[in-house]
Amino acid sequence: MGAVFSGALMDSLDGTPSTRICAINFASGTTRGFTFGPNMDRLPRFLPDGARIAFLSDRHKGGDFQLYLPDPDSGAARVAMRVHGWVEYASWSPDGRRVLLGV
Repeated sequence: MGAVFSGALMDSLDGTPSTRICAINFASGTTRGFTFGPNMDRLPRFLPDGARIAFLSDRHKGGDFQLYLPDPDSGAARVAMRVHGWVEYASWSPDGRRVLLGV
């Protein structure tokens, strides 16, 4: 069992940090990053099945956050659905078939 979170990464002491989605394994204590940008990734959430993660990212256009899902085979993130406006949060239905987006 573990948790997912947004981790800040600094390439140098100048500028603004980027954020990436990270996971921690509670049993081993290991932490790993699993998104690679560009721009910012934030607000990761496990889907109700507990096996998949969704997160918000502005990787296609700075400041325009959309809902992304990592591909289970390649790990590459793909946009789940593009909406007009900036997605501020996502909340899944208990069966994982629907998602409420705050835009």
